[in-house]
This record gives sequence, C-alpha cells and structure tokens, in this order.
Amino acid sequence: MIEPFEDFRKSLSSVKYASLQESSSEVKPDNDSFDQMREFLLSRYDGVDVRHSFVEPGGEVVDCVPVEQQFALRDSSEVPEPPDPPLELTGGDHDDPALGESRPIPPPLSPENHDDYGNQRWCPPGTVPVLRHNLERLAADHSTLDDFLIGPKAGDNVRRHAQARQEVPNLGGASDVNIWPHNLTSPTLLSSASQQWYSTGMLPFVTLQTVECGWRAGVIAAPPNVVHDTLPRLFVFYTNNNYAKGASFYNDYSPGGFAYTPGANHVLHGAMTPVSQTDGTQWHVRMGFTLTQNRWWFHASGVWVGSYPASLFSNGTLGSGAFQASFGGETTTGFSFFPPMGSGRFPSEGFGKAAYQRLIGVNNTAGIPVAAQLVPGEVSPGCYRVAIASSTDSAWGTHIFFGGPGGTNCPL
Repeated sequence: MIEPFEDFRKSLSSVKYASLQESSSEVKPDNDSFDQMREFLLSRYDGVDVRHSFVEPGGEVVDCVPVEQQFALRDSSEVPEPPDPPLELTGGDHDDPALGESRPIPPPLSPENHDDYGNQRWCPPGTVPVLRHNLERLAADHSTLDDFLIGPKAGDNVRRHAQARQEVPNLGGASDVNIWPHNLTSPTLLSSASQQWYSTGMLPFVTLQTVECGWRAGVIAAPPNVVHDTLPRLFVFYTNNNYAKGASFYNDYSPGGFAYTPGANHVLHGAMTPVSQTDGTQWHVRMGFTLTQNRWWFHASGVWVGSYPASLFSNGTLGSGAFQASFGGETTTGFSFFPPMGSGRFPSEGFGKAAYQRLIGVNNTAGIPVAAQLVPGEVSPGCYRVAIASSTDSAWGTHIFFGGPGGTNCPL
C-alpha cells in the first residue's frame, strides 16, 4: 500500500543519519549534506495538502497537490494560465509511413488508468501531480543536495553527445522522441538520454542558457536493497548560467522554477512506457517547448505539462527567445566508461534498430512551427553518431537517427 502522505512527511523528521548509515552501505552524503537534504524535503512538502496519491507505471509514488501549493508557486499569488493547445507541423497522411510505423505511447496519467492498488492515475481538478522524494533515496543516490538539484548535469560528471542543430532565432520546437529501454548495470553516475535543447548557443558575450526536455535512463540505488532502475523517465531541465550549481535545476526542484499545469498527463521522472524493441514495435512521445505568454511552456502527448517563467533568464537572452535548437542524445559518467546512447546502435542500422527523433520542427519568431534545417552538432564518432535526413513522408519530415554503444574511448 501507499504510505499516507502525512505519515511520509512526519518520517522526514525522524530519520537519523547515524542509524541510516548503520543500516545501509549506500549512504553517500556526510552528516551536514544529509541535513541539507532533509531541510530541502521539509521545505518542499511544508504546508502541502495532498488530495490523492497513486503509483505511476515505473513504481514511484505521485501526490496530487493544489496547484498553488506546488514548490514553484509557493511564493507566488498567480497561477499561470495555459495558452491554446500547442501548434503542430502541418502534413498529410500519417497512416502509411514510408520509413516505418512509430506509435505514440498512451499518456501515463489518465482518468481511465489505475495503479495496482486501484488508485486512479489522475489528479483531481485544481491539483497537479508531484513525484514523492524520500530522504533515504536522496542519501543513496547523491553526495550533496546540489548534485540532486542539478541532476546528471552535476559538475563531476563528464558528458558526451550526438546532436543535430539549427542556429536560428526561435521560440522552441518539438519532435517525436523514440523511446528505448536501457541496461545500465554499472555505477550510479551513468545516465543516457534522448532530448531537445533550446539555447542561446555559444554566442560571444552572451551567458549560456538552455531549456531542455526528453527522457533519461540512469542507475538508481534504492535502499535497503540496491535496485537498478534503468527505465526511460521524462525530464525537463534549465540553466540560466552555463550549467553552474545554483543556476541549474532538474525537473521541478527549483523554487520559482517549473510549475505544473492542472490536467497534466505526464509527471516528471515518470516512466515512459511501453518501450521500443529491436525489429519490433517502435514507440515515441511528441514533446517540446514553446515560449509564449512570458513562459517557456513544455508539452507532451499534445497537452501542456507545465512551464518555466521567462524571468528566470533575465540575466541573459533566453527570456525573449533562443538562438539554437538541438536534437539528439546525451550520456553522462563519473568514470572512464560511457554507457550506450539511444538503442545502443549506430544510426547506420536504421529503423527498428537505431533510435530516432522525427517530424522535427522549430518555432519561428512568430511562434509557427516549421521543418527544422539541421546540421551536425557535437558528436563523439567512435562511440556515438548522428545521421540527418529529410523525407516527403509527412509522418517523418526532418528526422535524425542517432546513438551508439558507448565505451571507454569516447573523445570529442
């Protein structure tokens, strides 16, 4: 059964560092960092009135909280009003795609869906889904609170990419992001993602800022037993100052950051299922960002999930628009070994084997989606590659195949 929210919140104060350290070899932080984690969670859940809870498809508990009580809006009197539904690229018949059929995953949150305990996987009107984080998990997965808040972008991690990009003034974009499982059985710092970046680019005298979205698989240790959760999970991320700690936040971890919209059909860090199989059914989710109404709005499966205020980027230029849109994969490691990216196959193996993003569009400065005009971006060709193509098939349009097996020799 799901632990009642009030019992969970009370337990945050009762967990002792010394006893946790004695009972689990997985504890990473020192005592001071552990206390910072506790204070963060106590603050995150302070005054929250949970109306309903359920277990999402990947096994994590999700609490439905009043929209104004979520962490990002705690100090705000204004709940963002969502814009009209996201615009899509125009096209013809999608029923007979020339390159292969890709199916959209069913949104995981729906009034028709129920978890194994019979709880509806849906939040009542006026509430939003918020994934529950417990103190034991944070202490097993992260050495410091900052490492949790910034996610896999943490400074000690090394990143590699296989990207395609377009340098053009834009207000976001979207793509169908192919979903793949992963078998990351190595240490916890490994992660692998398929994602989008909307950024300032590397302009001279301009602070690097980004908003990012996609799915990421990473090894997670869950005490008291180490369970490696390598499911592809939804994420968003932003930095307003070159990936620096305190200026970069994963998911909805920042006060004043990402705010959910009522009616969201996805929850951040929720599992993306079903997943594609080699030479089998291919699955995707359409997602992207749009800058409108002074916010960067994130959508998935045709519904606004939430948004960042443009004011987060007042120290730079992303608050009024991006200059670069990028699509592809990213891996991170704290060691010498880099994990597989995408499906683990090189793009030359094509549909049914290699991971892809398709129907890639970029929103022009009028907010209208147009087909992306991509060129190769950053790659590590010995480990990861990207192939760019354009098809008259309206289900595919501009698309990329990308990824690779990773390994120990992955130079830029």
